[in-house]
Amino acid sequence: MGLYPAWVYSLSQVTLELWVMVLCAFTEAAIAVPMMGMWNPSLSKLDSFISMFTVFCVSGVVGNSMVMIVSILMFSQDLAFLVGSGIVTSCLALSGGFVPFPYIEDWIAWLQWVSPIKYSFQAFTWSLLSGTDTVGLLEMLELNAPKGVSTNIGILVGVFGLCAACSVFVLSRQREVR
Repeated sequence: MGLYPAWVYSLSQVTLELWVMVLCAFTEAAIAVPMMGMWNPSLSKLDSFISMFTVFCVSGVVGNSMVMIVSILMFSQDLAFLVGSGIVTSCLALSGGFVPFPYIEDWIAWLQWVSPIKYSFQAFTWSLLSGTDTVGLLEMLELNAPKGVSTNIGILVGVFGLCAACSVFVLSRQREVR
Protein backbone atom coordinates (compact mmCIF):
# COMPACT_ATOMS: atom_id res chain seq x y z
CA MET A 1 0.00 0.00 0.00
CA GLY A 2 3.03 2.28 0.05
CA LEU A 3 2.63 3.41 3.67
CA TYR A 4 6.38 3.24 4.32
CA PRO A 5 9.56 2.99 2.21
CA ALA A 6 10.57 -0.31 0.59
CA TRP A 7 13.86 -0.44 2.51
CA VAL A 8 11.94 -0.39 5.82
CA TYR A 9 9.84 -3.34 4.69
CA SER A 10 12.91 -5.25 3.49
CA LEU A 11 14.89 -4.55 6.65
CA SER A 12 12.02 -5.65 8.89
CA GLN A 13 11.50 -8.76 6.74
CA VAL A 14 15.16 -9.75 7.06
CA THR A 15 15.14 -9.03 10.80
CA LEU A 16 12.01 -11.11 11.37
CA GLU A 17 13.26 -14.04 9.32
CA LEU A 18 16.93 -14.00 10.33
CA TRP A 19 16.44 -15.47 13.79
CA VAL A 20 14.29 -18.26 12.33
CA MET A 21 16.95 -19.00 9.71
CA VAL A 22 19.67 -19.12 12.38
CA LEU A 23 17.56 -21.42 14.56
CA CYS A 24 16.83 -23.71 11.60
CA ALA A 25 20.49 -23.79 10.58
CA PHE A 26 21.54 -24.60 14.14
CA THR A 27 18.98 -27.41 14.39
CA GLU A 28 20.02 -28.75 10.99
CA ALA A 29 23.70 -28.69 11.91
CA ALA A 30 23.06 -30.16 15.38
CA ILE A 31 21.30 -33.12 13.78
CA ALA A 32 23.16 -33.60 10.49
CA VAL A 33 26.78 -33.04 11.49
CA PRO A 34 26.98 -35.69 14.27
CA MET A 35 24.55 -38.08 12.56
CA MET A 36 26.48 -38.15 9.28
CA GLY A 37 29.89 -37.74 10.89
CA MET A 38 30.64 -34.53 9.00
CA TRP A 39 33.63 -33.69 11.18
CA ASN A 40 36.84 -32.40 9.69
CA PRO A 41 39.56 -34.48 11.41
CA SER A 42 42.06 -31.61 11.15
CA LEU A 43 39.81 -29.30 13.21
CA SER A 44 38.34 -29.58 16.67
CA LYS A 45 34.74 -30.77 16.77
CA LEU A 46 33.60 -27.31 17.87
CA ASP A 47 35.42 -25.60 14.99
CA SER A 48 34.11 -28.16 12.53
CA PHE A 49 30.55 -27.68 13.83
CA ILE A 50 30.79 -23.88 13.70
CA SER A 51 32.10 -24.04 10.14
CA MET A 52 29.23 -26.25 8.99
CA PHE A 53 26.67 -24.20 10.93
CA THR A 54 27.93 -21.01 9.28
CA VAL A 55 27.58 -22.54 5.82
CA PHE A 56 24.04 -23.76 6.62
CA CYS A 57 23.13 -20.33 7.98
CA VAL A 58 24.47 -18.24 5.10
CA SER A 59 23.11 -20.65 2.49
CA GLY A 60 19.65 -20.45 4.05
CA VAL A 61 19.68 -16.66 4.12
CA VAL A 62 20.77 -16.51 0.46
CA GLY A 63 18.02 -18.95 -0.52
CA ASN A 64 15.51 -16.88 1.40
CA SER A 65 16.59 -13.70 -0.37
CA MET A 66 16.33 -15.42 -3.76
CA VAL A 67 12.78 -16.52 -2.96
CA MET A 68 11.96 -12.94 -1.97
CA ILE A 69 13.21 -11.37 -5.20
CA VAL A 70 11.51 -14.00 -7.38
CA SER A 71 8.22 -13.56 -5.54
CA ILE A 72 8.43 -9.78 -5.94
CA LEU A 73 9.23 -9.98 -9.66
CA MET A 74 6.47 -12.44 -10.59
CA PHE A 75 2.87 -11.27 -10.84
CA SER A 76 1.33 -14.49 -9.50
CA GLN A 77 2.20 -17.07 -6.89
CA ASP A 78 2.01 -19.92 -9.40
CA LEU A 79 4.46 -18.21 -11.74
CA ALA A 80 6.77 -17.45 -8.81
CA PHE A 81 6.82 -21.15 -7.87
CA LEU A 82 7.46 -22.16 -11.48
CA VAL A 83 10.26 -19.65 -12.09
CA GLY A 84 11.79 -20.20 -8.65
CA SER A 85 11.89 -23.99 -9.03
CA GLY A 86 13.43 -23.59 -12.49
CA ILE A 87 16.16 -21.34 -11.09
CA VAL A 88 16.89 -23.73 -8.21
CA THR A 89 16.98 -26.74 -10.53
CA SER A 90 19.38 -24.96 -12.89
CA CYS A 91 21.60 -23.87 -10.00
CA LEU A 92 21.63 -27.42 -8.59
CA ALA A 93 22.54 -28.87 -11.98
CA LEU A 94 25.47 -26.45 -12.27
CA SER A 95 26.72 -26.72 -8.68
CA GLY A 96 29.21 -29.52 -9.31
CA GLY A 97 27.44 -31.80 -6.85
CA PHE A 98 25.58 -33.95 -9.37
CA VAL A 99 27.78 -33.67 -12.42
CA PRO A 100 31.42 -32.86 -11.64
CA PHE A 101 32.72 -29.78 -13.43
CA PRO A 102 35.20 -31.71 -15.62
CA TYR A 103 32.21 -33.51 -17.19
CA ILE A 104 30.07 -30.42 -17.87
CA GLU A 105 30.26 -29.24 -21.47
CA ASP A 106 32.37 -26.10 -22.01
CA TRP A 107 29.55 -24.18 -23.69
CA ILE A 108 27.46 -24.24 -20.50
CA ALA A 109 30.10 -24.63 -17.78
CA TRP A 110 30.44 -20.84 -17.40
CA LEU A 111 26.98 -20.77 -15.73
CA GLN A 112 28.50 -22.37 -12.63
CA TRP A 113 29.80 -18.94 -11.62
CA VAL A 114 26.27 -17.51 -11.24
CA SER A 115 24.98 -20.46 -9.19
CA PRO A 116 24.85 -19.67 -5.46
CA ILE A 117 24.49 -23.39 -4.78
CA LYS A 118 27.98 -23.90 -6.23
CA TYR A 119 29.44 -21.67 -3.53
CA SER A 120 27.43 -23.38 -0.79
CA PHE A 121 28.55 -26.80 -2.02
CA GLN A 122 32.18 -25.67 -2.24
CA ALA A 123 32.00 -24.17 1.25
CA PHE A 124 30.72 -27.53 2.54
CA THR A 125 33.46 -29.48 0.76
CA TRP A 126 36.19 -27.09 1.92
CA SER A 127 34.80 -27.26 5.46
CA LEU A 128 34.95 -31.05 5.40
CA LEU A 129 38.19 -31.63 3.49
CA SER A 130 40.54 -28.71 4.18
CA GLY A 131 43.66 -29.74 6.02
CA THR A 132 43.19 -33.44 5.23
CA ASP A 133 44.83 -35.79 2.74
CA THR A 134 41.70 -35.74 0.58
CA VAL A 135 42.03 -32.05 -0.33
CA GLY A 136 43.41 -33.21 -3.70
CA LEU A 137 39.91 -34.46 -4.46
CA LEU A 138 38.78 -30.82 -4.63
CA GLU A 139 41.33 -30.10 -7.35
CA MET A 140 40.46 -33.24 -9.27
CA LEU A 141 36.74 -32.32 -9.30
CA GLU A 142 37.57 -28.65 -10.00
CA LEU A 143 35.99 -27.55 -6.71
CA ASN A 144 39.02 -25.46 -5.83
CA ALA A 145 37.97 -22.10 -7.24
CA PRO A 146 37.39 -20.06 -5.15
CA LYS A 147 39.47 -21.65 -2.42
CA GLY A 148 38.42 -21.82 1.21
CA VAL A 149 35.27 -21.67 3.25
CA SER A 150 35.49 -17.96 4.00
CA THR A 151 35.87 -16.96 0.34
CA ASN A 152 32.81 -18.96 -0.66
CA ILE A 153 30.82 -17.57 2.27
CA GLY A 154 31.93 -14.05 1.31
CA ILE A 155 30.57 -14.59 -2.21
CA LEU A 156 27.29 -15.89 -0.75
CA VAL A 157 27.03 -12.79 1.45
CA GLY A 158 27.56 -10.71 -1.70
CA VAL A 159 24.76 -12.62 -3.46
CA PHE A 160 22.53 -11.94 -0.46
CA GLY A 161 23.37 -8.23 -0.61
CA LEU A 162 22.66 -8.13 -4.34
CA CYS A 163 19.30 -9.92 -3.93
CA ALA A 164 18.37 -7.64 -1.01
CA ALA A 165 19.29 -4.49 -2.95
CA CYS A 166 17.34 -5.70 -5.99
CA SER A 167 14.35 -6.47 -3.75
CA VAL A 168 14.39 -2.96 -2.31
CA PHE A 169 14.74 -1.44 -5.79
CA VAL A 170 11.91 -3.49 -7.29
CA LEU A 171 9.65 -2.91 -4.29
CA SER A 172 10.24 0.83 -4.49
CA ARG A 173 9.06 0.76 -8.13
CA GLN A 174 5.84 -1.15 -7.37
CA ARG A 175 2.61 0.70 -7.79
CA GLU A 176 0.04 0.67 -5.03
CA VAL A 177 -2.60 -2.05 -5.48
CA ARG A 178 -5.78 -2.10 -3.39
